[in-house]
Order: sequence, then C-alpha cells, then structure tokens
Amino acid sequence: AAGIVSPAVSAAGTADGKDVLIEDGEYVLIGETGLNFSKFADGGYTSLMGNKDASPIDISNPSSVSISLFNQPGEYFRSMDNSNIVMGMSCFVISKDDTRYGCTLEFVDKDGNSLGSSLTTLIGKTPEIYLQGKPGYSYDVITSSGSKRYIIPRTPDYNGNFKIEITNLPSLDSAQTHTITAEPVSDFWNEGSISFSIRVEAKTINVKMSVELPADAKTGIFASGDVIKLKGSIENFKDADPAITNVYLYITGRNLDANGVSLETKAPVIDGNAGTFTGPVELKITEKEATWEYLWENTGEFEPGTYTIYAVAALDGRQLFGQGKVLENGLTPASTELYLSDKSIHVKFAEENGGTFTQGDVVYSYWSARGSPDEVRWYIIGPNFLETGLEEKFSLYTADQKKGENAPQGVWGFVYDRYFSETMDPGNYYLVYQHPGHNREFDVFPDNTGNGYFSALDTTFGESASLAGRPSSNCAEALRQLIDNILCDDLCVITDLTIEAPWISVEQVDNLAIGDKLKIKGKTNYAGEGTPVDGSLVENTFSLRVERLNFDITEENAAMQLATVARVVPENIIPYAGERTYEFAEIDTSTWFAGTYMATVTNIDTGFSESITFTVGGEGVEQDSATLQVPSDPLEAPDTSLEPLPPIIDYSEPVEPEEPKSPGFLLAPLAFTAAFILRRK
Repeated sequence: AAGIVSPAVSAAGTADGKDVLIEDGEYVLIGETGLNFSKFADGGYTSLMGNKDASPIDISNPSSVSISLFNQPGEYFRSMDNSNIVMGMSCFVISKDDTRYGCTLEFVDKDGNSLGSSLTTLIGKTPEIYLQGKPGYSYDVITSSGSKRYIIPRTPDYNGNFKIEITNLPSLDSAQTHTITAEPVSDFWNEGSISFSIRVEAKTINVKMSVELPADAKTGIFASGDVIKLKGSIENFKDADPAITNVYLYITGRNLDANGVSLETKAPVIDGNAGTFTGPVELKITEKEATWEYLWENTGEFEPGTYTIYAVAALDGRQLFGQGKVLENGLTPASTELYLSDKSIHVKFAEENGGTFTQGDVVYSYWSARGSPDEVRWYIIGPNFLETGLEEKFSLYTADQKKGENAPQGVWGFVYDRYFSETMDPGNYYLVYQHPGHNREFDVFPDNTGNGYFSALDTTFGESASLAGRPSSNCAEALRQLIDNILCDDLCVITDLTIEAPWISVEQVDNLAIGDKLKIKGKTNYAGEGTPVDGSLVENTFSLRVERLNFDITEENAAMQLATVARVVPENIIPYAGERTYEFAEIDTSTWFAGTYMATVTNIDTGFSESITFTVGGEGVEQDSATLQVPSDPLEAPDTSLEPLPPIIDYSEPVEPEEPKSPGFLLAPLAFTAAFILRRK
C-alpha cells in the first residue's frame, strides 16, 4: 500500500478545500486526517472510544482530527475521560482495504458488481452505471457530455457499497463506443484515474409475438355466437425494449372499421386509447417467454365470415401497421385468421326408430343448434294436434369438450313420456325446430310461451296467425312463412314424425309332442332400447304367459295354472324398417299334460297383448290365433284414412349444413331424418 501523505487540505475536502463535517453514523477510514468532529465534541466530549483494545480517537481539537493507523476498525462512541463511553452518537472506523465494504475505485452496477472495463448496450437503451470509491471523497467523471463532480456518500448502501450513480452519461442514440473517465479530485490514496468504455450497437430484434386459435377454429366449425379461447406468447420476452407490459387485441374483417374494432363492442379502436382496444390481457411470465389467454365470449356480435385477429404490445391499430409503422421495441403485431360459420339448427332421430313411434312409446328427438343459442323451441303439428315446447340453458358441450377450445354443437333434444304418444292419433306429424338466430331472441312465438297446447302465433314485427281448426299442413306453412319473413331473424328446420297403432305378432307354433321345446317369438312395432338426452328408459318389455285351456281334468288344469312367465325387450333392426323382433327362451314341455294351450305376449309397459293357441300331445286340435285386446294384423292393407303430409315449399335458398366435426353430435345409434328443410338468414 502507498504511504500516507499529508495533503495541504483535508483528504475528504471538497474542491474548495474545506473540511468535511462528520455526521452521526458516518464512516471514516484509518489514515484520514483533517476531519471535523465538531458535532461529536459538542457537550464537552474529548475522545471517541471503540472496543477495549482500540486506542481512543482524540477530538479535543474537533475541527482537525486524524484517524490513527493504530485505531482498530469498529464502532466508536463519545467519551469525556477516555475510560467510559456514552451511548448515542457514533461513527464507524474502517480500513481502506476492508473487504466487507466496496471502497475500491471502479465502475459497478446497481448491486455493486464490477462492470470491468466495458459493457455493450443497444441504441436507445441507457444502462445504469455507478462509481464506487472511498467514502467522503470527490471524483470527477468525464464523458462526451461533459465533466461532473461526485462525492461518494459516507454511508454504505444496502449491499455495503460506497457508490453513487453516474448521471452525465453520453447520449446512446447511435452505434459507436463512448469512453468514461473517473479522476480523484485529491489523490490522497494514490488511486489514480480509471477509464471505462460503453459500446453501443444497433438493435437486434429476437422478440417474437404470436396469437393462436383452437384447432376447431382452423377448420371453420366455430359459429358466430360460440365462445373461443385465444392465446399467444412472446418469445425472448425479456429482450424487448422498451419492456412489454400488456397485450391488446382487436379484429378486422368485412364491414368493420379499417383500423380494427374491439372484440367485445365492435367499436373502432383509436390509436393510443387503451379503452377502445380489447385488454389489457394479463401476461404470465416465465424465464424464456410470456404467455397470455383470453376467452372471447362475444362472437355473436360478428356475422359469419373471415376475420383477422391482432395481438399488439402498443396501442396502434391496423392502419398504422399498414403504413409500415414498427413498434419501438421492433415488434410487429401478431395475427391469425378466423372463419366464423353461420348459426344453424339440425334435427336427428335415433337410427333405432327413424322418427317413427308407436302409441305408448316414449317419443324423443335430437337437435344440433350451432351458435350457442340460449334456447330452442319446437312445434309438433298434426291432425287436431298442436304442441309446443321450449328448452332453455341446455348443455352446449359434450363431456369430453372444453369451453372455448372446442366448437359446441349444442346437441340436445326433447323427451315425451308414454302418455303423450297414447294421446296422439296414428298418422304423420310435422316437427319444426326453431333457433333464435343472430339476435338470440325469438321473433316468432306461440301464444303459449311455455310448453303444451298452442293455438296462435305472434311476432315481434306485428304479424300473427290463428291456427285453431286449420289443417295441419296449413298450420305448418303459416309458421314457416312467418319465420321466413324478412323481418324475422329466426332459423328453422322442418321434418316429420310418425305415430303408428301398436301391433304384436306371435309366430304360430306347430303341434308339439310332450317333451318338445316350445319357442315363442315374433315381431312388433314397439320400441326397443334407445338413448334420449335425459337418459330415460325408452324400451318396451314383453312378458310371456302360457296356460292350458282344457277343463276335462281339474287337477291337471290346476297344476298348469302355474303359468310360465318370462320377459324380453324387442331387438332393434338398424336402420329401422317398420318392425322389430323378439324371442323368448325355449321352454321344456316334458312335464306338461296333453291338451290345448294358449301363449300370451304382453307389453307390460302399455298392457297391449297378443295370443296364439297350440296343442301339446294327443291327436292335435285346429290352431287358432286371437287378439286379446286391440285387434291387429300387420299383414292387412295399410290404413288409407291417414292424412299424408303435403310437401312443404321451400321459399328460401337452401344452405347445406356443415358436417359436424365434434364427436358430441355423433350420437350412436342415430340417423338424420330422410329429408329436412333448413333456412338461414
């Protein structure tokens, strides 16, 4: 270390040579001279004392105090007799080489870490540079912006460093190298001057923004009105300059403002006005990137078509970018295209019934309402029959779908119990499904706005129709024409369902010898298994009863009154072609008596039965077939008295529905109705 030299002025003095007044809690270096301890001497104190091994510091001449080389580092308090200390005011004595404190003359960062002899930065990015040195000493910092004098504070910062920030750095607005020099004003410690260089480079932009859509959006099966999750990322997020704090969104497309509009309000975005953009969207920051997500719930404000969604880090709309403007941090907006398809409604019946039901069956149907409507209405119109129903807030998503990530097909339907079909006459009925359309409200509605019988139709645009007493085809056409009105925003699809009179046929049995196996089987139009949307049981259950009809031997007949009973469910034939089969397990007749027997098949859900008679053993008797309740012969000529459905004239240009991509609508086993009419605006 260099020897101590006594300068003409205080080593801690400012440029004008005056002594530095030491305050309570400040630090001094062993070897300093000419320090002013007047504040400590006030009150008659003559010395400062530290630990028991340290020599006292004489402050009897407080305006010129020297810190002896023999004084040990530590905290020193005032004393009047060099033996007893008075707690209160104190100062800290340290060595100029004390490694616990940063006293070495050098350029450091805000945490006191050495910057070495140079650093590299980007154009326009000014680094934070600090000068570290001896506490209380003055240094001149010379840059291309001029010279400025700095005094190092006599108290260390939170990291234990004696430093001060350099504020006269040169302008870093071009690619070049700048030199900074720091010189002690009075080189009491023989530090000499130091130099530092700042190399300024042009910006290299490696920050990348992206915006992504769900896979369903890329295939075009999201419809106007669906909820869509948008997400994106910013790679090398920490390299952005200025820093990116938020992401904002807007959208462009047909009939929208050229500068873009808010995703929520469709109002034009105004450059620099955050309130007109969608956002700010919160960023989730990781080590390598920042990500964001946004659940767009207002797509119903937008007509079907192709749009471009932008994600930006600055409040600039599309027109500025179209003129070649680039963000301050070098980022151009991220964008992606989205196709919104039209709202629509489709109808399906299960493949097990194809829209044909038997009196006493559970009647059910499915719909697919795209565009996430809040409600769907339906009408069943037939001979002297007007029924309407409404389903609100039904499930739009299947169990394996996620909101925003999958396009909802809105698959649901209605279910009517057995009593409903029993009240319907055999025949054909119109089934009309109604979607509220783009405005999400029904413009055409029945006089019964709930469920059940209706007799008239009303509208929001002033027209109405009374249906009581009118033929079913006329009623259906009146409904169709109102929905097709140019003032109506609703959508509809029309198909038909059929109600049949019940029948059960039992296949005749040949004469049996005692010990033969009895096999009872046949056909029916009653429903087998099915899966309506609410999980109701729709299958019919058949029971079998066999009893002896002879009355010649009382005890034998009494024994045979223990009837053979079994139960089966009709088996579906897919696709449904007008009949189903059933078959009971074989019955052993080895313990039976000879005679005439009757086998009765009964639908235990409706009470409808069909019987046959046959003989077991003996010479045989003439076979007969009898109906025990409602006569029915499926082979006889069809009932020509049923009113056929007249054709519906399609007054609108048909639009083919898109093939649903969601597995939620591929309910098995299902089948589209043979024909339907779809109307879209």
